[in-house]
Amino acid sequence: MKGHDLLEIIDEKRADLSPDLIVRMAGKLIAAVGYIHDNQLLHCDISPDNIFVTPAGEPILIDFGAARRTAAGAVEKYSGLSVVKDGYSPHELYTAGGNSGPWSDVYALAASLYHAITGEPPVNCQSRLAALAEKRPDPLQPLAGSVPDYPKGFLATIDRAMAVTPSARFQTAAEWLKALPQPETRTDRKVVLVRRVVPLPVAPRVCEPSTVRPAAGPAVPAVSPAVIPLRPRRPTTRVAEVDLSGLRRISGFLGGCLVDSLSGVVMAGEDGDGASTLANVAVARANLQALAALPPGEAVDDIQIAIGRRLHLIQPLASAPRVFVCVALDKDTANPGIARVQLQRVAQAVRL
Repeated sequence: MKGHDLLEIIDEKRADLSPDLIVRMAGKLIAAVGYIHDNQLLHCDISPDNIFVTPAGEPILIDFGAARRTAAGAVEKYSGLSVVKDGYSPHELYTAGGNSGPWSDVYALAASLYHAITGEPPVNCQSRLAALAEKRPDPLQPLAGSVPDYPKGFLATIDRAMAVTPSARFQTAAEWLKALPQPETRTDRKVVLVRRVVPLPVAPRVCEPSTVRPAAGPAVPAVSPAVIPLRPRRPTTRVAEVDLSGLRRISGFLGGCLVDSLSGVVMAGEDGDGASTLANVAVARANLQALAALPPGEAVDDIQIAIGRRLHLIQPLASAPRVFVCVALDKDTANPGIARVQLQRVAQAVRL
């Protein structure tokens, strides 16, 4: 893989770690850590030298040599000084029998982001713990209010994730991810979906037969009842906003869209190259139409297809299975497992 670890980038100035890049990397790394925890694993060695960054700015968590398995929600008692790294490891990893859990990886990831933001490694957690015990000020300078150009609330989440006391941190990566400030919706990228609602047919109006009386002579009945066709009413419209911006948080993102599998109409799209959109539509339509032959009661969770250097993920909507969200990813930088979870969340948020 081409790229450098985050520590090299910080120390050797190999790339510009702008606030936008760090915010984007943070969301992807937190989601990756959450995926690890969902599979009952703890990394236990998150630090800048174990975060690999591709030339496209995609972060990849590496080196699972210290990882260990844990039951979901269980607390691990562990003494493993071989995996302790000053400045990044929380104090519970320094102590024999220390209670470690997802909150330990949360601290280590926050400390790594702290280093990327400030350019300096954070203060050793043992020194911070000693200051707390002696009722001295925390020697770690908080990020919130001291570093400019970051979204409101973003730096405060890192400060909380680096709390000395485990109970004061985010207890899970999912909790931290939820606390991140959501990106503002740009008006020039807002997608508006217009649905046509055809009114129920109205019965034609029939003119009753009438009697015509000429000026002189007997009354003459009308020839026959006349049916007057009604001009059809114009369909009304309902407008709903569809936000697919969450697709951009998926590592290796090339392009994405919301498509009707029967008509092939692209109902909404997220910026990407045109080839990605066309390929998404063609691949997804062919697969979903083929799966229409499945026996009743069987459903498709998602579809994953690799074509050349692209990975296509397709997620039908639970509320409208003929409509699907699809995304094209760079196969070299994408993490399929995490991408499936992120795509599912985007699809669940779509309301038609």
